[in-house]
Amino acid sequence: MKLKLTLVFLAGLIIILLGYVYLNKNSNKIISSDSMTFTTFLAKGGSYKCDIKRIIDRGFSGDAKLAGIAYVSNGMLRVEYDRALYLIYKDKKTYNWRPEGNITGEEDFNGWIVEDTTYGPSTYQWDATMVTDFSCINWKADLDKFTPPKNIVFPSMVLPPSRSN
Repeated sequence: MKLKLTLVFLAGLIIILLGYVYLNKNSNKIISSDSMTFTTFLAKGGSYKCDIKRIIDRGFSGDAKLAGIAYVSNGMLRVEYDRALYLIYKDKKTYNWRPEGNITGEEDFNGWIVEDTTYGPSTYQWDATMVTDFSCINWKADLDKFTPPKNIVFPSMVLPPSRSN
């Protein structure tokens, strides 16, 4: 009787393990590897976790290389750059902060993640129109990734309209 119960238990455990492997076999498969802007990528829809790389031309001081991880789901975006700069875009607002030792970040209601360059470059502006290299896997969205941290204060920043010369 004990042997029969043990065999049934082992058979059930094997079925559960095989089911888990089958359901998750594609979860870490790279499904997309491309270069595009964040705005184009967000328009594609879906939920992904991506390794990202981009080069920023800083003119006379040379190029800066940024790399990190992006989480994308239903028009929301979270970017965690290797240089300890985090960004969340959701509900047409952008939040960015540095996680180490800071208590303030920036919140923008202008939606900096747009194709419009009305305001021109800014040291605070995050440019979603720059081409970035994406290497992505499917990802089951964790909505906590798109919630700004409660320990960071996000004063609102609204840029003034550009002035014509």
